[in-house]
Amino acid sequence: MRPLLLFVCFLCCQLLQSQTTITYQTSNLPIANPERGWFYSIGAWSNNDLQPFPSAAELANMRSGNDKITLVRRYYLLDDFLNGPISQSLLNQFQSDCDALRAAGFKLIPRFSYNWSYGLPQLDPTVSRAHQHLEQLRPYLANNEDIIAHVEAGFIGHFGEWHNSSENHVDNFTLAVRPGGHAILDSLLKATPQSRMVATRYYYHNKMKYLENYHGQTRPVTQSMAFGGGVAARIGTHNDAIMFDADWMWHHDSIPQQRDYADEDLQWVVTSGEPLPSSFGLSNNPMPELSFLRFNSLAMNANIEGGTDLYDYWKAQGYYDELTLQLGHRYQLREATIDNEVEQNGRLRINLELDNVGFASLYNPRTSELIFRTPNQQSEFSIDITSQLDLRYLQNGSHTLTVDIPIPSDLETGAYDLYLHFPDASPRLRSDPRYSIQLANQGTWESATGYNSLQHRVSVVSLPLPLDLLAFTGKAGEGRSVELNWQTQNEIHVHGFELERRLSSGQWKSIDFLPSKGNAAAGHAYAYTDATAEGALAYYRLKMLDQDGTFSYSAVIAVPLSNQTPIRLYPSLVKGEFRVEGKLDNAMVKIYDGVGVERQAAILTELPVVIDASQLPSGTYYVLIFDRDGQMRSRHQIVKQ
Repeated sequence: MRPLLLFVCFLCCQLLQSQTTITYQTSNLPIANPERGWFYSIGAWSNNDLQPFPSAAELANMRSGNDKITLVRRYYLLDDFLNGPISQSLLNQFQSDCDALRAAGFKLIPRFSYNWSYGLPQLDPTVSRAHQHLEQLRPYLANNEDIIAHVEAGFIGHFGEWHNSSENHVDNFTLAVRPGGHAILDSLLKATPQSRMVATRYYYHNKMKYLENYHGQTRPVTQSMAFGGGVAARIGTHNDAIMFDADWMWHHDSIPQQRDYADEDLQWVVTSGEPLPSSFGLSNNPMPELSFLRFNSLAMNANIEGGTDLYDYWKAQGYYDELTLQLGHRYQLREATIDNEVEQNGRLRINLELDNVGFASLYNPRTSELIFRTPNQQSEFSIDITSQLDLRYLQNGSHTLTVDIPIPSDLETGAYDLYLHFPDASPRLRSDPRYSIQLANQGTWESATGYNSLQHRVSVVSLPLPLDLLAFTGKAGEGRSVELNWQTQNEIHVHGFELERRLSSGQWKSIDFLPSKGNAAAGHAYAYTDATAEGALAYYRLKMLDQDGTFSYSAVIAVPLSNQTPIRLYPSLVKGEFRVEGKLDNAMVKIYDGVGVERQAAILTELPVVIDASQLPSGTYYVLIFDRDGQMRSRHQIVKQ
């Protein structure tokens, strides 16, 4: 590159260092975020009498109510199958439950148990029968991996709580895991999708001593081991006697050592459970211990057969409302310093100050994205930043992060509003905003998209040009051709011009290359005819290449290919219907979701017309309108509320 151009690049880089610091207002309102908070527990009245599953309306009320519930725990009783395979009707019931929860924006915590109450013969399965049942369950767990938050171990003892085992899978006096329990837990871990954790009942016996006795591991899970798929990293805990007495979490021996172990280990695995009423619980604050143990979730309706005294006590003391806010994760932005301008093919730098004021962090995989969206909301672009901002590693406390983002060379120049997006990692749920993480800030959340606004607009600018481009124009020619012309000045050491046309998918395609006509201070005039243009509007840009390999892009130009009236669509924020106007007969309208799946189509004899989109789930969609020849005439983005 020429020395003058190097100097210009240096000056431009200095100018691009200007940044803006944004201070965010936090929110103290409860949030219906996934995989945290209160869960609704569905147990059984007896071995053959399950409590009813909530209706769609009841689930909607739970989610929108004061508790902002997004989790359901359900017991599945297998006592009828001690001597044979699980029935297809129960497997169908499990799938039906998963479908209903997915439709309602919930996740499931399943527990499989062979008995429920005391006083009757309470039988456990043999190891071979448990293996058979887990092999039956494996494909159903895999098919519903997306909406499984975690799995409670179950399978052994009364209520599936790993005590009182008729097959001695655990020692019924010491609660130590015996070989049968080891075999069943190992089989359960294999049947559960690799990305999901299994929560065991007794932390000391079912995790600490189990790992020591059967896997030779005496160390807790550390950050370097976390989320790696190892046995220790996949075993969490659930406690079904929270606040029953002073040592409700601990084995009576070596409690200080257990607390030291848990202080490291429980940063990286799930912790859940249910309270058990007692005089101790009705006179003590649960917050310090639940915070120390990093509880992700708690039952909001467990052990209430004798009354709701404990929950009532927590509500009277204000603990319940505090738990509603602090169980699990609660991320909030404090401040961000962001570049105001960035070059194509350059790097955008964002310094984030972010707090997690919840007890714990996320424990399942999740994607982090930076969204670039034009102010008119007609175009957006996402960049995956999970490797630099993984919410699972942001424990309770304050965090300062720097996100350094490469900007693609083909990102069009212009202004973009910036958003953070934390969608579910599952392709099935990633476009559903109900499963995205909402930051606890005021005025940043978009419920229709699941985006969190950074309240900042950045300008994407082109690289310094290796020449002066005085003009770049286009006009419709004969048939569907387009005549393109451009004029240069100070054309020195230019290699040539690559013509690019935008496809209907939004990607750019090179259609030809014209070499430079040579060095000339006065520049040159160029002309090109594109005979393969498509649609009602054709978009073009020039990629101008220097002899040293650097390049820059021109502004994008749009060339109408006919005198047809432009197609209009409104409103872009859709509750039930939207209207399409223009002059076009025998049109085809197709609606695609954010991952390119066609969700709706209609053949229209003429415009204008009203399209009913009420059956579409909330989210972002793209409406493509084609003429009678199959040529796309226009493309629009709508957000279904």
